Amino acid sequence: MTKACKQCAQQFEITEDDLKFYDKVSPVIGGKKFLIPPPTLCPDCRQQRRLSFRNERKLYHRKCDFTGEAIISLYSPDKPYKVYKEEIWHSDKWDPFEYGRDFRAGQKFFSQFRELQLAVPRRAMQQDGTNENCKYVTFGQNNKSCYLAFVCFNSDNLYYSADCGFLKDSCDCLFSDGQELLYECVDCKSCFNCIFCRNCRQCSDSMLLEDCHNCDHCIACKNLRNKSYHIYNKPFTKEEYEKYREELRGKNLTEERKKFLDWQIRLPSPHIRATNAVDSDGDYLENVHNCHNCFDVLRGAQDCKYCCFSGWDCKDMMDCNNSGPQCELMYESLAIVRSQKIMHSFFIRNSNDLYYCDNMTECHDCFGCVGLTHKQYCILNRQYDKAEYEKKVSEIIESMQKNGEWGEFLPITYSPFAYNETVVMDYFPLDREKCGKEGLQWKEESEKGQFKGQISKIPDNIGDADDGITGRIFSCEKCGANYRLIIQELRLYRKMGIAPPHHCFECRHSERMRSRNPRKLWDRNCAKCKAAIRTTYAPERPAAATAGPRSGGEIVYCEKCYLKEVY
Repeated sequence: MTKACKQCAQQFEITEDDLKFYDKVSPVIGGKKFLIPPPTLCPDCRQQRRLSFRNERKLYHRKCDFTGEAIISLYSPDKPYKVYKEEIWHSDKWDPFEYGRDFRAGQKFFSQFRELQLAVPRRAMQQDGTNENCKYVTFGQNNKSCYLAFVCFNSDNLYYSADCGFLKDSCDCLFSDGQELLYECVDCKSCFNCIFCRNCRQCSDSMLLEDCHNCDHCIACKNLRNKSYHIYNKPFTKEEYEKYREELRGKNLTEERKKFLDWQIRLPSPHIRATNAVDSDGDYLENVHNCHNCFDVLRGAQDCKYCCFSGWDCKDMMDCNNSGPQCELMYESLAIVRSQKIMHSFFIRNSNDLYYCDNMTECHDCFGCVGLTHKQYCILNRQYDKAEYEKKVSEIIESMQKNGEWGEFLPITYSPFAYNETVVMDYFPLDREKCGKEGLQWKEESEKGQFKGQISKIPDNIGDADDGITGRIFSCEKCGANYRLIIQELRLYRKMGIAPPHHCFECRHSERMRSRNPRKLWDRNCAKCKAAIRTTYAPERPAAATAGPRSGGEIVYCEKCYLKEVY
């Protein structure tokens, strides 16, 4: 079946397997099965809609609406919500049932659910587990002394990073796990003392690497395996290597990075980054089976489609983001942990059989609820017995079927955040004018240009940065935003021999995101054997071998040809 997306008008396919999945996850309530209809939006527009509900990095000063004390929050003070600090939100000092209400027949469910969302207090920072000295950490768990680290876990002294785990003494990293002393590393695993590395495994004491495994003391190398003392893929003596490294120590690496990027594009790249991915396609897949159009999905995931940043023993999922571990039978949901049978919901923990719910923990059989813990058979935060619950939910779904709401995620306009406050900007960026035309919220950046004092010049060499630099204000050379250094990162730069950054955190994060391929697949051919491949490298990106080393294109090999190249 082929449909036209009602948002972007692009054609998209709904397969027989998709229809079987919708049937499989359709709820049976009171003995009646309520079929999930096929989606009206294409996969990209569905993901765009979900991600618009997730703010990870935009933080604001405001007051806790329960205690009145000053806090840091994901919600700016002008938002129309009550916001409680984490300790209060998780306590029994308030009762979410106080905001319960009856469903009003004849009125759309979405508008009534939106009214409930506006009434129930929201979590300030979305922190779970234990976080010590992590005032500026969101979606974090079991971290210590981290600063502006988002969706990170089990890390110590981690700064300006996102989607990382088990890191220590590291800064400006993205989608990286394990070991310590990493700076500006993207998609690196189990690496130590590495600077500006991408897609590396078990590497140490190196800088400017791309797709190297088990290498040490290497500079500006690509596709190496089990090598030491190499520069631009050529072997050097230890003395020659150390001389070259010493010339770069503590200095701004802008020119060396440009030189490396121009050089490395002449070497092949794999069409997919995957390990033990059986009958699967996408990118950054690890130990998965039958996962299609999935990205950053790993560790035991199976039978998933259109899922991103999910995994850890997840199965039977479609259109889900940031979910896992141990999730099953989920559809069109966001940020779900250890739960089953969750649909059109977000920020759910240890629950099952939830529909259109928001911020729920250890609940089951709830419909249209917000902020509940250890509850069952609830509708719009009101308690019912099982028979009443099933009767009323059936009536609500029948009403939603008539007005076209059933099976749809909430509209973007219902997001508690402005479009440019959320992670959707990383994958589906829009400017202010475009958001205005589409009726989407836009949050002005209030910090840019507000500092009226002296703007200092950032030094090009770490040797020129004394402790006093942490008391100065700098202007981002890319966007003009003001930023500063904290003493912890300065000490790390000294330890690793790194020059202070010339760009603000947001511009550095954006650059790291752009270094990854988009979450989109194209059909093209292997540049060597001409075999058909599905890859995140768009075919219109010209191959460097024919268009020249500065064209911005890549040589893309299928897995078989790539493995022959590097081993």
